[in-house]
Amino acid sequence: MASGSPETRHLRCFVAAAEAGSLRGAARRLELAQATVTEHIRRLEMLLGFDVFDRVGRRVVLTEEGRQLLPRAQRAVRAVEEVADGIGDAIEAGAGRLSVGAIPTMSPYILPPVLSAMRAEYPECEIVVHEDLTESLLDRLDDHSIEAAILSPPVEHPRVACDTLGSEPLLVVVPDSEEYAERCDVGADLTLRELRLFPRVSLSDMHCLGGQVESFCAQRGLNRQITCNARQLDTVFELVRAGLGVSLVPSMAARRQRGGVDGSGVRYARLSRGTPQRAIGIAWKEGRTPSLLADRFASLVQVEVEKLAGWDCK
Repeated sequence: MASGSPETRHLRCFVAAAEAGSLRGAARRLELAQATVTEHIRRLEMLLGFDVFDRVGRRVVLTEEGRQLLPRAQRAVRAVEEVADGIGDAIEAGAGRLSVGAIPTMSPYILPPVLSAMRAEYPECEIVVHEDLTESLLDRLDDHSIEAAILSPPVEHPRVACDTLGSEPLLVVVPDSEEYAERCDVGADLTLRELRLFPRVSLSDMHCLGGQVESFCAQRGLNRQITCNARQLDTVFELVRAGLGVSLVPSMAARRQRGGVDGSGVRYARLSRGTPQRAIGIAWKEGRTPSLLADRFASLVQVEVEKLAGWDCK
């Protein structure tokens, strides 16, 4: 017996020829050249060390060894075909697992409507969310732990690409109190001079948003004493609501606060000049082909980002 094992293509040609009764019929069924079918069967016989057919004119007749081989070969070919059977349908139905990430200053505002839509469209999918800081999300993308991440460009990583989907303004949030109303025309755009009148509540610079805000404030001389270096945006809102200062917050966070049960107690305004913007993007591992679920996830994130453009803080 020759060394080596038969390949699926050899067995498929053998089964087709046995069932069709001829090499020509097998070639027609498999849409191959007859010479190719002949070569695969010849190679099969070499590997097995015995003839599987007797050639009778233009027909082929199974040898005793061939008759013993046929049911086994049929099972083997059927098993190989069943490996891929239904995979396309399962993918189209959204079966499978999607692992994504988002930075904490975006995930509560973008992910809920996006994931709700994903579950409605693809009820069979399993979704895993990692909320983490930008650096950790980039590491997860690099080691394929997640497929996509929502974060704020620019991104500096040699193996991660980021598509910018849009941007949002950073708004000034102030307490809804008479004291603050007397000192500035809240509801109108605020000037930098008016903003300097108040203590400021800031987000920790462990977040990229905190770093962006601090850079903006430092460049414009907004270095008044920081009341609290908060780590979560919800904490920032609560401190502002308590009258401890003002802050700069993303439009997406302000929109949710305005629409939720905790929307009272604060007001929002834009800066009259040079309103800071935060870019919103979705990052991918370079060279990785996105799944159907990941593509749809990105599309739904884009829809949410576009909604921000039409939101009025007044």
